[in-house]
Amino acid sequence: MPWLERCIELLPREMPKDSAIKILTFLSCVGLIQNVEKIEPLDVDEQEEIVEQVVERIELTSVPASSNSRWADLEISYIDLSPDLSHSDVYVAYVKRCTSNSVSVRTLTSFKCKRQRLMHVV
Repeated sequence: MPWLERCIELLPREMPKDSAIKILTFLSCVGLIQNVEKIEPLDVDEQEEIVEQVVERIELTSVPASSNSRWADLEISYIDLSPDLSHSDVYVAYVKRCTSNSVSVRTLTSFKCKRQRLMHVV
């Protein structure tokens, strides 16, 4: 897979090694599928687009459900406490805020519990 070298060059230098391995493994799988199905190889623009998409997915960090880490004030500020909005709608907005500010995202279950506790306090 001669294009893999180009993919390595496109990865951010500060990316953790385990994330880079996940990305390159995924891209290798794409390459193997292309070879088996005799699909035309990706051009450089397509390679860059795939790498960017994979990097974005992996860089979106989430806090594991089993984690008992304390919620930061910044995270709490992203939670809308309006009682007329559903947990799901508020969670979507929360995820967008977290990702745009490079903050780890909590699971929906964790988010619901925290929101319910905060709504009872207010």
